[in-house]
Amino acid sequence: MIFIAALLFIGLLIAASDDDSDCSSSETTTSSSTNADQTKRAKDLFDYFVNQEGFSGAGAAGAVAVAKKESGIDPAKENTEGGVAGIMQWSGFSNNTNGSRIMSEGSIVPGDKSTLTWENEIKLLHYELHKGYEDAAKTVGNASSASQAADDWSEKYEGLS
Repeated sequence: MIFIAALLFIGLLIAASDDDSDCSSSETTTSSSTNADQTKRAKDLFDYFVNQEGFSGAGAAGAVAVAKKESGIDPAKENTEGGVAGIMQWSGFSNNTNGSRIMSEGSIVPGDKSTLTWENEIKLLHYELHKGYEDAAKTVGNASSASQAADDWSEKYEGLS
């Protein structure tokens, strides 16, 4: 039942307008993203969190909701002003204004758009959840409320209060 509720929550988020995006007007995107693409990536990310990281359905839904807001779950999404890129808008891709998290796992090379792939970003996500962001994984992974999970993900993984 929680799984169905989480999928409905994700679907509603994806269907919502992108007008509430946090990205600035200097944002550039190297690929187009349709609603069908976004829905598939949301499901894949949800499944990753549940099946590979052991998140609850609510926890996975909350983390996916933040990724949707950050990037539309588009691995090629960049915000050049902030120097961030990828599904989680990791810092350090085009500049180090906000740090350099994107290269911590080693698969993504700053400035090299060909390394902004789903596979590399899942490797980075996994790496971070087990090296430095274990509290985010534990808190969000055990969540019983998707809304609270999204808030906790924003605070503990994204570093936003």
